[in-house]
Amino acid sequence: MNGRTDASRLLLTFLAAGITAGTAACAAPAGTPTAGAPPTVRLTAPSPAPTTTATATGIETTIAAPASPSTSPASSLTAEDPDATVEQLAVAWLVAYRTASFTGAADAWIDRTASYVTDQLAQQNLQLRRDGRGPGMAWQDFVDRRCTARVDDAAAVIPPEAPRTDTTVHVQAAGTLHTTCATGTDPADEALAVTLTAVRTDGGWRIASRDY
Repeated sequence: MNGRTDASRLLLTFLAAGITAGTAACAAPAGTPTAGAPPTVRLTAPSPAPTTTATATGIETTIAAPASPSTSPASSLTAEDPDATVEQLAVAWLVAYRTASFTGAADAWIDRTASYVTDQLAQQNLQLRRDGRGPGMAWQDFVDRRCTARVDDAAAVIPPEAPRTDTTVHVQAAGTLHTTCATGTDPADEALAVTLTAVRTDGGWRIASRDY
């Protein structure tokens, strides 16, 4: 047969057979071929296997495998659907931003998110580091209790009502922050929700700002 053309002809033949043939098909046990009925035609595309991208700081983010090999975490976000690419980017940013370990630094998120943001935002984040703002009491307690935090069930969506252009998209990302500590009682899970602005750059989509 010739692909979709033959499948369409078989479907027309089946419809022309009338109610009698349809009744016979319904009466047949599940899995039993029915004489005169056309074969089921399924048009499917193979799903790429998920890949795990590791950043320089050891944070791993599982995303759909790209159509072509990539060389950096950000370049792996190359889905053919622009919306899917932006949503994957937002998830990757959220995971990199909120994942933490007592063995790292309070501002380690600056390095973890660097490959997901625009050059301008990366420079703004580095300026925060240069300003020398202390980690605060909350981080010191996090370290003293030897805690680690991970983001579970991360997902993102582009609201259909959000304003957008060909080069700018507003995306919402959410997840659950789960923290475990070696001493004391583990903190309650924290619901995460952010609104981000993503822009198309020469290097692909990048996060330009956190709006909320």
